Amino acid sequence: MNRFEHKFWACIAFTVFFLAYFFFGSGVIRLAAINGSVLGYLVVIAASHAPDVDLDFGIKYHRSPITHSPLIPAVLFVFYFLTSFEFGVLFLLAAFFIGYSSHLFLDLIPPTGSAFGSRVSKWFEQRLKGGAPGDLRGIPEKYERNWLKVSGIIVAIFFVLTILLAHQFLPSMPI
Repeated sequence: MNRFEHKFWACIAFTVFFLAYFFFGSGVIRLAAINGSVLGYLVVIAASHAPDVDLDFGIKYHRSPITHSPLIPAVLFVFYFLTSFEFGVLFLLAAFFIGYSSHLFLDLIPPTGSAFGSRVSKWFEQRLKGGAPGDLRGIPEKYERNWLKVSGIIVAIFFVLTILLAHQFLPSMPI
């Protein structure tokens, strides 16, 4: 899966989250979601790239068990769970968890595969020279898929817990 696809599907997931908030939430939730939507998209795009930050150190470091695990999201979750009492910050943290977990789940698709289908995927590969090289470093091959699944589920749980916490700090409705 190439880098563009990670960002594209993370934005789709965030859009579903945003629309659910917008259409099924109260007026306060709608306003808060609209206020955080643009920055939320930027956060979700950055978060969908975050597990691949190890590529900046070379291909041999790609898919390290540190970046492709719930470790980084867990540190953020604990920090913000203990220190942030503002809906907007927690909304953006939830966006981060959407991007990060979507990346982990999408890495379950084989490196030569695509969530777009063959024609569209080949078009992007030709233009972006993308692809997901390598496997999880230091994890036996038979455990890699389970590692990514469990890691993605844990980060998704962080998302749910963050949303539940955020609802305790909804802003008051402007008059």
